[in-house]
Amino acid sequence: MVAGFSWRPYVLRRYFDVRMMMAESDGLIIRDWRVFWMGHKGDIEHTYTVNKGLPQDVIEKMRESYQKAAEKCLVTAKKETVSQETIVSTFNKQFLQMAGYSEEEIGQLGNLADLTAEQMQELLKKKSMASLGLNGNNKQKVVAMKEVKSWILNGWEYVTKLPSDEAVIRLPNNN
Repeated sequence: MVAGFSWRPYVLRRYFDVRMMMAESDGLIIRDWRVFWMGHKGDIEHTYTVNKGLPQDVIEKMRESYQKAAEKCLVTAKKETVSQETIVSTFNKQFLQMAGYSEEEIGQLGNLADLTAEQMQELLKKKSMASLGLNGNNKQKVVAMKEVKSWILNGWEYVTKLPSDEAVIRLPNNN
């Protein structure tokens, strides 16, 4: 065989007919269309309906019905589906991991799909501020005087020297 199959084409016609019969029993198609698609002439009723040329609206309805029937009845493998909740949860988890949250911290947040965009922004901002050594809304921090140069090279601004051989630095104002 040219296609590499040992069975006769009749096997495929039978498969199609049986699967379309299932689609018919599910109300996805009507019997007249199944007979027409199989290439049969049908009974006298077919002489006045499908065998005399079809109007465009009927052809479109047949196409829509065939597509639904094929998706349900002609497939040989189940299509995996992913829920919206799973997508949002995975997306949020990725963002939290990139921000530096541990698996344990993420687990304590509950269902990640329930987090709003505003809640996610707040969590990301909080972790970002914490990684800079800041707590809450405070944009300043105290560092050892010997570390000031390193902090300034990383974008911080020098504010003032403290009597304790420490200095106050702050994040720059980006107004």
